[in-house]
Amino acid sequence: MFLIQKVGLRYAKALWSSIPPEKREPVLYDLEYVESISRKSPMLVKVLSSPFYRIEIKRGILRKLFKGRIENDVLKLVELLLDRNKFPLIFSIHYYFRKIFNREYGIEECLVEVAHSDVPELLEKIERFIKRRTGASKLIIKEKINPELIGGFILYTDTYYVDASIKTQLQKYRS
Repeated sequence: MFLIQKVGLRYAKALWSSIPPEKREPVLYDLEYVESISRKSPMLVKVLSSPFYRIEIKRGILRKLFKGRIENDVLKLVELLLDRNKFPLIFSIHYYFRKIFNREYGIEECLVEVAHSDVPELLEKIERFIKRRTGASKLIIKEKINPELIGGFILYTDTYYVDASIKTQLQKYRS
């Protein structure tokens, strides 16, 4: 595990343990919001990470962007990261906070690559398979269209990787 991941995990665990259970879901959504704004504006991350801008200017930017839009706990975390010149850790913190949240609430996330989007019965079968294997009470499926697969699917989860694509089957057949 890389240092930034370890530090992000530590911050995520500290945030998790410092907030009451009823605030965890709103905090997760707020972390997603902060991360999405940061991903959409790489310049924002550069400015907030730069030693060339005074901390007061950075705090002003943060407050204009997030004050009243996110939970106070998340705003405090973002300000702490800013004070310590570690704002880019927000990506890692969000990732690990979501992992902790999912584990605690029995949620499994997966990515399914398919050749075309007209496959609802396939997604239902995948959902039953993952729930049965992992014991998850809820499944979040992200679907990605990849026409190169020709047919079939590729499934990615934290614990499973299943490649049942026609493309892979053809490649195995050729070799």
